[in-house]
Amino acid sequence: MAGTGAGDVRFDYDAVFDPDDYLYFYEPILTPERNQREVALVWTLLDLRPGEAVLDLACGHGRLAVPLATLGARVTGLDRSAGFLARAREEAARQGVEVEWVQGDMRRLPWRDRFDAAFNVFTSFGYFADEENLAVLRQVAQALRPGGRFLLETVFRDAVLARFAPYNVVERGDDVLIDAHRWDPVTGRMITRRTVRRAGQVRRGEFFVRLYTPPELATLFEQAGLEVTGFYDETGAALSAQSRRLVVVGRKRPAGRRVQGGGAEGTPPGALVPAALAEFLRLYHAGRFFESHEVLEEAWHRTRSDFYHGLIILAAAFVRRDRGTPRGVRRNLAKARRYLERYRPRYLGLDVEAVLAFIDRQIPAVEQAGDPEGDALRRLVPDLPLPVHPGWVRGDEPEWQDEVV
Repeated sequence: MAGTGAGDVRFDYDAVFDPDDYLYFYEPILTPERNQREVALVWTLLDLRPGEAVLDLACGHGRLAVPLATLGARVTGLDRSAGFLARAREEAARQGVEVEWVQGDMRRLPWRDRFDAAFNVFTSFGYFADEENLAVLRQVAQALRPGGRFLLETVFRDAVLARFAPYNVVERGDDVLIDAHRWDPVTGRMITRRTVRRAGQVRRGEFFVRLYTPPELATLFEQAGLEVTGFYDETGAALSAQSRRLVVVGRKRPAGRRVQGGGAEGTPPGALVPAALAEFLRLYHAGRFFESHEVLEEAWHRTRSDFYHGLIILAAAFVRRDRGTPRGVRRNLAKARRYLERYRPRYLGLDVEAVLAFIDRQIPAVEQAGDPEGDALRRLVPDLPLPVHPGWVRGDEPEWQDEVV
């Protein structure tokens, strides 16, 4: 892909996306836990259902396409790299699922009105000149059926620039990957020179990513025929100044329909879990712990669900953390544990075991640190994401009987 029409900057695709080097150096961050969280995010924000046709655009080695297929989606994965697709086929065969793998260019998709949903994740957008990036979105819109949904996930430009680091180094034994970054404010591109030293060999390449702001993405979506329905972060919470990654979700407009516009306060689809729990999770992931507590308490009064009760107390622990009261944090975490442990290992799409493990780490950590207060407590006790895993929702849980928020 060197010579993409993007000015004087090269994009040495084959050097940057060599499957062996890429997977070797990225393996430490592409963990099964991360994959699981991203699958849950895609499934939830796209409001997917088993049997729907889904396009994974720039699918790589199938790390999301394969688990989505195991959940019942009819997945097609497109990528430029034959090497990545070979690994994807191997993983699909190992998991015993069928995925259609297609080698191709995202600027020229061979489908029209075929997919119920599509997604592009892990900063796989912005590799071309602006007009070609727009062409990618137009190709996506053409591949979607009317009303089809599209999710784009990338780095959040504000966060990148606020924490700008000119170098990024990954070491694995004697092997090293070095990325030297340069920000071009005129083109809005992050330009990177990559050096790989592995097994005594040195390889170099250059690439760039166009980092769009949310308003710029909203304009591109509109021009492509996609109506933005919401901006989110990597947890599914509404995008905020504190977000590290950016997720934008849009929907293909029927012919003749004008854009109504989306907002940063967009709410993820709630049909995957009961409405009260969906609203609780939206507020919780936005850091609005007291409001999330209040919303779910109303549902708890109607349902008397001990699961809801445990989540209410968990949210209260974070209210105490933000107020800087360590004993309140420990008491609430311990009490939440008593309610939630009866629902292990998982319930209503939530990983209860992970919650209990978090509690079991944090209670002694706060106590051993001498019950620190204020900012010290807030630094000690991190946020706990609660992603919804669609395969863990049975649909017959008693909480479904209450659908009033």
